[in-house]
Amino acid sequence: MSDLQIATGIAILISGYAQLRCGISCYHWQFMGRLAWFSCLTHLSCLTLLRNYLHNHPSERHWRLVLMFALVVMLIVAIFPSGNYEWIWGYPVFHPSPSDHAICYFLQRPSIKTTAGISMSIYILTTGFGFLFRIVKLHKILSVYMVRRPRKSLSKWGRKGLWKIFMWRTAPNLSKRLLGNLLYLPLLSVFLVARVALDHWSSMYFEIYWLVMCFLFAIVQLIPTLELSDPTLHYYLDIYITHIGDKLGDLSIRVNSTAHNITIPEPDLDNIAGNRWGFGQIMPVVLLALPLLPIVEIFYPGRTARSIENIPLTGI
Repeated sequence: MSDLQIATGIAILISGYAQLRCGISCYHWQFMGRLAWFSCLTHLSCLTLLRNYLHNHPSERHWRLVLMFALVVMLIVAIFPSGNYEWIWGYPVFHPSPSDHAICYFLQRPSIKTTAGISMSIYILTTGFGFLFRIVKLHKILSVYMVRRPRKSLSKWGRKGLWKIFMWRTAPNLSKRLLGNLLYLPLLSVFLVARVALDHWSSMYFEIYWLVMCFLFAIVQLIPTLELSDPTLHYYLDIYITHIGDKLGDLSIRVNSTAHNITIPEPDLDNIAGNRWGFGQIMPVVLLALPLLPIVEIFYPGRTARSIENIPLTGI
């Protein structure tokens, strides 16, 4: 499941990038980016369950992180132009319109003050921080030295400070006793809230909660777009009707070509859709690499990571 989501996300993005110069519309580029984002998010969900396995198999963890890094970079670049798509939010003036070519607005800098810009920023931040968060959690040493030990030290210092303030409450000095009575309960509340927040942040529940909220956010974002009919439908229908008219005109020209000595141009085979690499060609080719991954892991299993002494299994 995890490997399938990596391959699917990369294949979707490669297909979209391959269609940029072929006239992919902003409407379809938006859907392409959201599909890849769902694939990326599903892969992050799988990494949550595979954490212990990847702790013990570093070689498999490394190549997955490399492919995940490539997917995240391609996805962030693909999401960036969506900050210009104000039509998603029902604005009456479309700049750009859903049927415009996505490449025309690819390098245009979006404004983060607009609704679409804020949505784009949320997508990019959740993708980037989600990937960095998984890097820390998939490396046991990083997880211990960057999170667990600093948290343990801060907790120790906090308890010492609270104990000193608590002892002030029974001190013979009136000012210390008054200060202890004023500060102890508020500082104890802050300490307990911080402990609960850190325990919540480092728990499996927080990861599942974060993933569920990201999925719900993306689904809510797609609803306004789905309510729009495909904006390119009438555009391509007009092109198709014009194309039929041109063919009928070519037929009449062919009938009279001998009498009028007209040269009929050869069809441009390079512009036929079936001869171009698109989603239907790139996706199967990339997915063909999936059966090779278990074979590579069999012949190159890598070494098993040694366990770190004196590290509890709970927490991060």
